[in-house]
Amino acid sequence: MATAAVVLAGGRSSRMGTAKAALPWGDSTLLASVVETVAQVVDRVIVVRSAGDPLPALPAGVEIVDDARPDRGPVEGLRAGFAHLGPGWSVFVTATDMPFLTATFITMVLDALANDVDVAVPVVDGRFQPLAAAYRSEVVTLADERVHSVHALLDRCRLRPLDVDDPTGLRNLNTPADYAAAVL
Repeated sequence: MATAAVVLAGGRSSRMGTAKAALPWGDSTLLASVVETVAQVVDRVIVVRSAGDPLPALPAGVEIVDDARPDRGPVEGLRAGFAHLGPGWSVFVTATDMPFLTATFITMVLDALANDVDVAVPVVDGRFQPLAAAYRSEVVTLADERVHSVHALLDRCRLRPLDVDDPTGLRNLNTPADYAAAVL
C-alpha cells in the first residue's frame, strides 16, 4: 500500500502565542523539520493548514491543502488531508509541533497498520497518541459531522494499540516554555 504523511499545521497556536510552523528549529523551521522527517519514509507529504495561513519554506514536492472549515480542530485537518489523498493510502498523521519524531518510529507505526485495523495508534501511560498514528485514508468516511475530536474518531475505528516505552519522540511543543526547553 502507498504511504503518505499528513502534517497538521492549521491550529491557532493560542498556547504558544505565535504560529508554531515558522518557529526556528535548527537550521530550519519547526514545520520544515517535521516535514523532512516524515518525507524520509513516505511517498507523499501533505501539509494541511487553515486557508490562507502563511507557511514557511518547505521542501519541493510537499502538497499544501487548506481546511475546508478552519478552526474545527484536527479532525477537520484529517478530513481535508485524507480527502486530498483519496482511498488506498496508509497515512502517518502528525502535527507541526512534534519535532522529535524519528523515521524509525514512523516506519514502525506504519508497519503496524495491518489489513484488519483502521488505525495503529501509540499508547503512552494508557493514553492514545492520535497525532502520531497511522490511519487508513478511508477512515475519512467515519469522520462525519458528529465527530469533532480525534478520540471520538478513534472510537469508530478498529484499533491496533502500540505500547511505547520511550515517549521522547512523541513530545510536542505547546507553550513558549516547552519550546525554550527544547531548543536549549
